[in-house]
Amino acid sequence: MKKNYPKNQLNLLVFAITLFLFTYSIHSQTNLVVDPNFENGSAAWVLSSGATRIGSDPYSGTFALSASDASGASQTITGLLPKTTYLLTGWLKTSNNSAVNLGVKLYGGNELSVQTTSSSYTQLSLKFTTGPASTKANIYVQNPTGGTNTMIADHLFLSQTSETPYKLVWSDEFNGTGAVDDANWSFERGFVRNEEQQWYQSENAFQKDGNLVFEARKENPINTRLNPNYVAGSTDWKLARRYINYTAASIKTGGKRTWLYGRFEIRAKITNLNGTWPAIWTLGNSCEWPSNGEVDIMENYGGNVLANFAWGTNTRWEAKWDSFKKSASSLITKDANWFSKFHIWTFDWDEKRMSIYLDDELLNQIDLTTTINGTAACSGQNAFKRPQYLLLNLALISNATPVSNLPFPTEYVVDYARVYQYDTSLSANKFQKGDPVKLYPNPVKDILNITYPNGASNFKMFDVTGKLLVEGSGTQVDLSDFQNGVYFIKVENSEAVKFIKK
Repeated sequence: MKKNYPKNQLNLLVFAITLFLFTYSIHSQTNLVVDPNFENGSAAWVLSSGATRIGSDPYSGTFALSASDASGASQTITGLLPKTTYLLTGWLKTSNNSAVNLGVKLYGGNELSVQTTSSSYTQLSLKFTTGPASTKANIYVQNPTGGTNTMIADHLFLSQTSETPYKLVWSDEFNGTGAVDDANWSFERGFVRNEEQQWYQSENAFQKDGNLVFEARKENPINTRLNPNYVAGSTDWKLARRYINYTAASIKTGGKRTWLYGRFEIRAKITNLNGTWPAIWTLGNSCEWPSNGEVDIMENYGGNVLANFAWGTNTRWEAKWDSFKKSASSLITKDANWFSKFHIWTFDWDEKRMSIYLDDELLNQIDLTTTINGTAACSGQNAFKRPQYLLLNLALISNATPVSNLPFPTEYVVDYARVYQYDTSLSANKFQKGDPVKLYPNPVKDILNITYPNGASNFKMFDVTGKLLVEGSGTQVDLSDFQNGVYFIKVENSEAVKFIKK
């Protein structure tokens, strides 16, 4: 016999079943951490000096990790998916008010960490999105230097989420034909910098077969094409050259597109010919060079692939460099055909640090507390806390001997250029303190009380992945059936507020 439920009861039944299934699926996810409770003394954990497994004071199980000042534990997680968001949580406490950290690094983006100063077990959580070629990450718990305290850590959990906090805000896939899109790019023209051999012109960059092709060419015969800016006897190298013997191209988003922070991803194929100088780089537009800041995501010359940061000093036009070189020979040893294949360069940039990756390998990283300009220009400003624009170019180095021996035309090919930025609307490690919405008690065991601002009465409850769990109204939420962990309450017209269910 068919049983007819009243509509409101049916809705409640559907909601209850959906909530049960959703909650079950969330909490039944596979934990990617090996020995997450330190129960087995697994070799997966690398313990630094001063860290040890203890059989007392666990959060769950029998064991926990104890780490004295300047020590901790780390584990490399393998088998991750590229361009995928993961949630890392862990329970930590400290013996005094000195901070202890939960963090992740070497995942294809900037190192991230969260901390607590609580002497009671506190669940910390953060989300990270792997790089375009990344399949691993290094997670850690750390008791920083100088705290004279003891950290206790237990019950780490790493799982994949369906969230994608990095949003694509701009790209050029170069799928057209002919000239590049002038809504995105402008051309540099003439002799421009570094006493390089090439004359930049628009004809030497074009879209073909789904790629952007830069082509270096040699004038034939040489010493016949006149430099239109030539001035006899000039001491300016740009004017003193009588002839244009080599041409190439350089494009930039300056004046059209700039970005402050984000993840830049460029897939390109470079040559390693003696005399060529292909590059992927960014510049700021708020000051003169180098106080505007320069990031060389990729340079290839002199038998090396480079990743550099530069900013201003006390001397005008003299940069402070933080440079890294990887020899072409090491790449060829790894893969004899390395320079005939496409590779992915990733530049991760936030308010704390910048990192440059090549095919998931960290090349260079810098803390932005160290990149303060000297007195020459924009004194005291941070060169990398202002917008930057993107440049792609193929140059020919200033020494004419290897250039003259190059096979012409010589190509540098870019498959795509993409810029992502982080969506902070609901992040497990970012929430607004001092929000007018008040939640108590926090942490909460059963009943959570909500004090609303401005007469609001509706709320939404989310888990740390940003998924909606409950939507309703009223001043209390019964959480007795929910698992322990971190959650968020968002009231209309207010920021999400974090609370802990214990």
